[in-house]
Amino acid sequence: MHYPSISIAAEHDISAPSVDVKVEGEINEIFTVIRATQTYTNKETVNIESVYTFPLPSTATLLEMTAVVGSRTYTGVVAKKSDAEQAYEKAIESGDSAVMLENPSPGVYTANFGNLMPGESATIHFTYVHMNEWTHDGLRFFLPTTIAPRYGSPAQAGLQDHQIPGFSMTQENRMRISISVLGRLSGSDIISPSHSFDITREPERTVITALYHSSGRILMDRDFVLSIRPAEPIRSSAFIEYDGDSYTALASIKPEIAPDAAPRIKCVSIVIDCSGSMSGDSISQAKAALDEILRTIRSTDYFNIILFGSSCIKLFNSPALADAGNITIARKMTANMDADLGGTEIGAALRAALESSVPEGMPHDLLLITDGQVWDADDLIRETAAHGCRAFTVGVGSAVSEVFVRDLALSTGGACELAAPGEDIAGKIVAQFRRIFASMAEKVSITWPFETIATYPQKFSTVFDGDRLLAFATGKNAPRGGVRFETVAGGAAAVTDIACEEFKHDASLPRPGSGSAILSRLMASAIINDRNTPRERIEHLAMSHNLMSPVTNYILTVERKDGEKAVDLPELRKVRQTLAAGWHGLGTVQQEMCCCDEAPPSPPSSRRSRSATSSGPSGVMFSRKSPSSSRDRYRTMTRPNGFIFDEDEFEVPAYIRAGSDITPFRSMSAFIINFNGRHTSLARGLECLSFADLDELGLPLEILNMLTAMSNGNNEEELVLALLIVLSEDIHRGKFSRQSNRLIQKRYRELPQIYAYRTTICDSMNSMATD
Repeated sequence: MHYPSISIAAEHDISAPSVDVKVEGEINEIFTVIRATQTYTNKETVNIESVYTFPLPSTATLLEMTAVVGSRTYTGVVAKKSDAEQAYEKAIESGDSAVMLENPSPGVYTANFGNLMPGESATIHFTYVHMNEWTHDGLRFFLPTTIAPRYGSPAQAGLQDHQIPGFSMTQENRMRISISVLGRLSGSDIISPSHSFDITREPERTVITALYHSSGRILMDRDFVLSIRPAEPIRSSAFIEYDGDSYTALASIKPEIAPDAAPRIKCVSIVIDCSGSMSGDSISQAKAALDEILRTIRSTDYFNIILFGSSCIKLFNSPALADAGNITIARKMTANMDADLGGTEIGAALRAALESSVPEGMPHDLLLITDGQVWDADDLIRETAAHGCRAFTVGVGSAVSEVFVRDLALSTGGACELAAPGEDIAGKIVAQFRRIFASMAEKVSITWPFETIATYPQKFSTVFDGDRLLAFATGKNAPRGGVRFETVAGGAAAVTDIACEEFKHDASLPRPGSGSAILSRLMASAIINDRNTPRERIEHLAMSHNLMSPVTNYILTVERKDGEKAVDLPELRKVRQTLAAGWHGLGTVQQEMCCCDEAPPSPPSSRRSRSATSSGPSGVMFSRKSPSSSRDRYRTMTRPNGFIFDEDEFEVPAYIRAGSDITPFRSMSAFIINFNGRHTSLARGLECLSFADLDELGLPLEILNMLTAMSNGNNEEELVLALLIVLSEDIHRGKFSRQSNRLIQKRYRELPQIYAYRTTICDSMNSMATD
């Protein structure tokens, strides 16, 4: 387990393209519509494939994708993943262009533009809807702009090599943001804890525009966050839409639940992320919150504190009574707590909490404070849910991995809060701790105004006071009356009747024709995003409602005229991520908040200098090896506190750090990694065509010996290529990078006679026990 490597891109590094992003959107009471534009420009002399992996909220529903190439606009369609990939590769091989949008992991998307010609610019547009998140005091809108480096293996999270984000300390992706707040929300108090902004108030519309850097665009190094507090409480509401065949209803419900007069004694394990990525603002506010929790916890409750990084530290072997002596011990731990425990082995910490012995019959809850920067957490979420502990999570930081903290909470019956630097992180942590003791509904039911064909969710696992619930239903018959919502809490029943309104298809949404009606698409998307939905149903819903999903892609192709087609395969160019502000203690993101109707402060200054050879304003020092050094991409940095931060802080494979002096470990996995590493560029063609090449890249000896035995009278290069075909298409399909696959396939088309070797090699390989 490790963090990814982070490179320094020199100013002349043309292989590090940037993307120009523009975002416009409208926030209403139920959901937010976002229209994003990404513009790519090829400044090279060869055709390229631009690949950009970027974040979206985990509940986002993509409604359409278009691309503008030259003077023409092309509209994307949703296709099964394998069909979309085939169409994409076919267009590229034909010298045409193609755009493909993928969703390799929840909240993570990859835009691919194949065959962007020299000097050419092209723009990808997409529209998505994000269901709003309401808290006690209002609505929190967030727009993720970058993916922070995460601990662990992105491959285990489902990302292929070309989809894995790259990171550079010199990358400065920038964007423009303009968000309109509509209707009854337009008169709200509006605060941004993340950015300074300008505000324009109009009847029924308030326009928020991020104040720009001198470049005209803000840096994409943190989530854009708005806190919207309505002047009047927003009531429950329900909408109906007819799509020509059936009705779909959406209800937004705010239940009232009376507080429990005598909360039960609780056992709470507080798990705090002390990895390096929590340095700075996040850990400081976590300490303040823990102080407050220790001050307010009842002496009859039980508690434990677990700090984790590369390892975990338990305050007590098992939860202890919160008496004066144990609170004193906990305060000493809190005083010395820092983000100095290395990586993010969150699994060991949660297991340490889950496996603790608790007083018999007492419910055990977790309060987890983390930035959630881990890749492969699905098994951990399932494991936590199986233990029966509720997880109350607080995702902190400037670029929180929202998917992990939200899914962990929802899967266990807990609740999730997100808090960016600039927000009251300590206050949100304490509020989440108090929520553990809050009363909740024991029974919830909804009566719809028609006979339902399907509903979602089919049940609510937990409902706390102040929550806002969203529910969908479909039916064939015209609705009669409204929606009735009933709860039972503390033995008392409460009923809420909600009148249904016709859903108005305003101009911010794509017109029908790009899919089915909006509400039915949103319902289908909610089911797709549910981790318990079977793959077959996801594929059916995605195809029938024209929706992105883990098993479907958006695809469009651009047929070029003869003479304008690409002659060579495109060189892969990844758009690197801008490092998240405050990540690993790199500077701070603290800034003044800007409130509506007040003169906004000056725009925040750039986080730090990006020069690779000079010191930035925050005191961060950069130095770089000589250009001829093979270690050029890694560098040493001195933080303001004098801590030395260099390549050894990341687990860079030894054979990469030391060049070719060390023989790589022999295994099929190592061979594929080394093969992909050798073929990062198409310009030099396939470079593995001999037995010596296979040996150098770590191919297991039994396979190498098998191939050597077949060489009597046969062409060595053809045997090697046949082996690569068998590995990349059959036995280890999906593990070879996009570049590697293209080079293998290109050479295969030149030597079709190798097909004769394929069956023999495949049979021999299947009889071996290799990894």
